Amino acid sequence: MACFCHMAAESVRQRFTPSAVMALPPTPLQMRMAAAIPNLGPADRPDLEMRAAVAPIAAPSVNLGGGPLAQMAVTLGMAAGNFSLDDVPALEAELEQAAQSFQRNVWPRLAPLASLKMQPLLNYAIAARLCLDLNAMGLDPMTATAGDIPPPPATSDTRFALTPPQLAKARLLAGLPPVAKLSETLNTPPLGDTGAMQALNNRLANLSRVSPPSMAVPLPMVLKLAMVLESLAKIEEAFGDDPLSPSTMGRVDAMMKTWATFPVPMPVSSLALNEKLAALPPLEAVKLGEHVAGQSWATGMAAYAPPKLAIAPFLNAMLALNATLHATAAFPPLGPCGACNS
Repeated sequence: MACFCHMAAESVRQRFTPSAVMALPPTPLQMRMAAAIPNLGPADRPDLEMRAAVAPIAAPSVNLGGGPLAQMAVTLGMAAGNFSLDDVPALEAELEQAAQSFQRNVWPRLAPLASLKMQPLLNYAIAARLCLDLNAMGLDPMTATAGDIPPPPATSDTRFALTPPQLAKARLLAGLPPVAKLSETLNTPPLGDTGAMQALNNRLANLSRVSPPSMAVPLPMVLKLAMVLESLAKIEEAFGDDPLSPSTMGRVDAMMKTWATFPVPMPVSSLALNEKLAALPPLEAVKLGEHVAGQSWATGMAAYAPPKLAIAPFLNAMLALNATLHATAAFPPLGPCGACNS
C-alpha cells in the first residue's frame, strides 16, 4: 500500500497555520562562528580523521557510472519499503495510488503552506538550526552574552585537510555501500554470484520502462512543500509553538541583532572550513565502502552504465514528502494504517 494518509496531512494542517514570514536580518557571523566551535578542535576535526582513513587506500577502479548508479541505489533503497520494485504491475499500481492519494488527501490540506515565500522561511530555519546547535553546547542563544561564548580552538589552522583527490576518493567510497545492497533492494542474487549482474541489469531494465503517473501538481511544488514542512518543523523545535507569530519572530529578530554586537571570536576562514566539514560523507560509510571496493564484483562495475529511470524524480519527490510529513505528523503518512479504505 502506497497511500498518503489524510489523517497525517490533517494533523500537520492543524499544527501549522500559514502566515507571512517576517524578513529577518542575516544570521550574524558571530552566531555562526559560535555554533561552529565544537567542530573545529583538532580532536574533533572529521577531515583529519578521514584523511588518515583514506590516505593508505588505493583509489578503487570503480566510477559507478560517474555517480548515477550510487544515486539510483540510494533512491531505490529508500523506496523499497513502500514500493514493490521487483513486481512491475504492482509497482505501477502503487505509484498511481501514491499520486492520487497525494492529490486527494495531502494537497487540498497543505497547499497553502506551499505558497509561503521560501527565502525568508529558509533564513528563519537557518537561525533555528543555529539555535539548536548552541543549545546543544549548553548555551541559550536568547539570553547569551558575549562572555558566554566558549573560546575557539587553540589551533589557528583553518586549512581543509583533504586534497581534492582524497575528497573524491572518500565520496566514491561512501557511495559504494548502497550499491552493494542493490541486489537485496531489488531481490536479485547477491553481487558476485554467477548471473547476478545480468539479473540486476534485467531488473533495472524493467524498472526503466515504467512511466511515472500523471500529476496535476508539478513535482517542484511537491518538493517545495517538503522543504516548507522540514523548515517549519525545525523552526518549531527551536522556538516552540506558534513560531510564525509576530511576537515569536520579534524575539528572534531581537536575539540576532544582539548577537551582531558581539566580538567576532575567530577568523572568517573558520566558517569556510566548517562548511566543508559539514559536506563530508560519514566516516563510517567511507570505511564500509573500503570493504566493498575490495570485493571482486566492484571492479566489474567500472564499465557498467545503468539505465535511466523515468520514475526516479517522482520517487524522490514522494519520498522527500513522506520523510517531512513523518517528522511533523504523529504517525507514518505513507503506507498502511487502517485509517481508511482508500
